[in-house]
Amino acid sequence: MTGNAASIGVSRRLGYQPNGRARVLIRDAPGYEQRFVLDREHWNQYRTVPVEIDGLAPCLPLLGL
Repeated sequence: MTGNAASIGVSRRLGYQPNGRARVLIRDAPGYEQRFVLDREHWNQYRTVPVEIDGLAPCLPLLGL
């Protein structure tokens, strides 16, 4: 949510970039949701542990790859 400065700060420190806002209802009151995206460049820049994908090959056809 746009009013959650702590959550937004964590997202930015992890490399997420702002990607728009959306109007939402919060307990029947209008509010705004801040959206973020993490692209490969920022993910590589901010990651702190090695990542390995196990079992991907059987899933590739489901992803159109």
